[in-house]
Amino acid sequence: MCLRPAGFCKRVTLLLVVFTSLFGGDPADICAEEVADGTGKIWQPGDASRVLPGVIPFPAELPGVGRWQVIRVVPRCYVTSVALNPGGTRFAHTDGNYVRIADPETYEIQNVLVGHTDLVKAVAWSPDGKQLATAGADRTVRLWSAEGVPERVLEGHQGQVNCLSWSPDGKQIASASNDGAVRIWHATGTAGLVFTQHKSAVRSVDWSSDGKWLASGGDDKIVRVWSPAGKTGPLCEGHYGPISAVAWSPDGRQLASASIGSTPTEDGEKRVATVRFWSADGKPGSLCRGHAGAVTDIAWSPDGRHIISTCEDRMMRFWNTNGQEVAKIFNVVGHSVDWSQDGSKIAVVGTFWVTVYPINRLPGGLPAFNPRHFIEKVEWSPTGEWIASAGRDHTIRLWRSDGTPGRIIGGEKSRTQTMGWRPDGKTLAAGGVGHVVKLWSVDGTPGRELSGHDNEVNAVAWSPDGQWLASSGLDDKTVRLWDAQGEPGPVLEGFAEKVLSIAWSPDSKQLASGGSDGSVTLWETEDGAFLDVLEGGHGDVDTISWSPDGAKIAVGGDGAWSLWSSDGEKLSEQPGHVDAVMGLAFSPNGKFIVSAGWDNSVRLWSADGKLIRSFGSFSGHTAPAYAVSWSPDSTQVVSCGRDGAIHTWNVESGMQNWSAFYLQDDTMVTLSSAGQILAGEEKAVETGLRCLVEKPNGAMEVLKYSEFLDRIKIGAAE
Repeated sequence: MCLRPAGFCKRVTLLLVVFTSLFGGDPADICAEEVADGTGKIWQPGDASRVLPGVIPFPAELPGVGRWQVIRVVPRCYVTSVALNPGGTRFAHTDGNYVRIADPETYEIQNVLVGHTDLVKAVAWSPDGKQLATAGADRTVRLWSAEGVPERVLEGHQGQVNCLSWSPDGKQIASASNDGAVRIWHATGTAGLVFTQHKSAVRSVDWSSDGKWLASGGDDKIVRVWSPAGKTGPLCEGHYGPISAVAWSPDGRQLASASIGSTPTEDGEKRVATVRFWSADGKPGSLCRGHAGAVTDIAWSPDGRHIISTCEDRMMRFWNTNGQEVAKIFNVVGHSVDWSQDGSKIAVVGTFWVTVYPINRLPGGLPAFNPRHFIEKVEWSPTGEWIASAGRDHTIRLWRSDGTPGRIIGGEKSRTQTMGWRPDGKTLAAGGVGHVVKLWSVDGTPGRELSGHDNEVNAVAWSPDGQWLASSGLDDKTVRLWDAQGEPGPVLEGFAEKVLSIAWSPDSKQLASGGSDGSVTLWETEDGAFLDVLEGGHGDVDTISWSPDGAKIAVGGDGAWSLWSSDGEKLSEQPGHVDAVMGLAFSPNGKFIVSAGWDNSVRLWSADGKLIRSFGSFSGHTAPAYAVSWSPDSTQVVSCGRDGAIHTWNVESGMQNWSAFYLQDDTMVTLSSAGQILAGEEKAVETGLRCLVEKPNGAMEVLKYSEFLDRIKIGAAE
């Protein structure tokens, strides 16, 4: 039986392969049909030198289009900056290496700015709304027309550029960077003055409404005021932590600043993060107290009577200039906020979400990225036939090695979040927030439930000989062993902190467990006896992998990952990831190690810890990568992450083979490395994906998927 959504096959791009099991049928019942896309061919990967960054690593060269790319409608990365245009009719926000321009009423994407080669950190409209300036981790400031046409690239910063501000007359732009410099640029592209008085990273800069002063703040905890001609103004000191935001009032009489640090209160009260007001000459004014976390951004109301602040404490608060809180909105972890000039709306962005709040009306917004779509574990079956993935939607999804989906196992009631294959490839063990370990047959038949943990089961692992199953409880501080029939075995106890990770030795005689206290404990599995502790100061030990010969153990967590000998000697430490290492795995042939990091990257290393390459610099994960696994023949790697995506990689070439990712409502789509859909529902694809097609002037045309296919068909006919 072949399921073909009505009308879709007339437009779909590819050799559409749909498993009926995606809808509850038999995963072995496959129908492959070549359908008309204007070319009548299966797409081949395009020229790597012409690739636009995005979901597809090597978009095919197709008739009727030049360079093109696919994006997801709902952001799948940390959105760090937002700006409403002067009329409030459009808003721009960052999206990884992109900037999107959208309608604040419908959220329909109107333009996408493509050009930065690393994360975009800031976006700002010119006062007349005819231009945008963007800045990013690629150390550049870029100018664009409001229609998305690239105009100029401004280079000079020696570090990530964090913030931007236009002069009121629109003739100059101020930018600030991790290099400690505040730079002024002319809108024509020429460089102006450079201020270097800050001794560390500068996080925020703002131009006063009369154009006479600039304010800047950063990691040195000081707000500095300058004239554009280079004259130094007052210093505003009083914050107890790095400055996250500075903003002049609309009339230029007051300056507000926010900090990620805390201010001690009187009489021994709890320390609180603050927003501070200053007069234009630097005298301290009111203090806004109430936030319980780092304040991330601030924005003034157009009448200058109120200020809004966003914070990591999940509160967005409104203050008057006397420092009194007048309103608040709950459950908003905003990274950036902007208030429209007419006062009618507030735009706020955060991790995976974008919302425009109409004043005095309930907000709409793009649907926030659903945490249920975080994929926390992925593992290749020992037979190589299947890849299993598990995450917060409480299911186990099976995928064939070519990316076509198979059966969905479990569901909400199973409460699965992690899983592991038995070495025979016929059984999966699953754990999660339900406090039990559940066994499943690969055909979806439920097996035995293993009870014993007091709370969430965060890791499961079969011994290489298939005789034992280990499971760890996040908060009950135990690792439990079960025999192959599910009967309870030894219980490993004595942990000082949470158990976060477990791994078996190749001979199945030892088990390594990692905890939140930074230690790795080795146990003898026959009777659960304690053997040794590797004290490495890892912070949280989120991942452990044993080499196939049993001689080495790779340990990852906060900071660099490290290699140890199995007898407890630290061999080396591997910097490379700029944040926590969440996944590590030795290749079955013992030649390589692959790692996944909170910095979104997946990296390949030699067995002795030398970096070989990073996978997917442009088309990889857009949020923290959680887990990695090897194909049994050591030729491929699969990774998953917080962006709701699964990627497979060719180890020799570093090329991506296929990707699967969530769209909306638990719907997933699979795309080849050339951009063809391997599996997906018509409605979800049409709603959840947009195609970018580059125009001759460098701007992007934004098309729905059906429109893109029609364009190809027309091009093929010409």
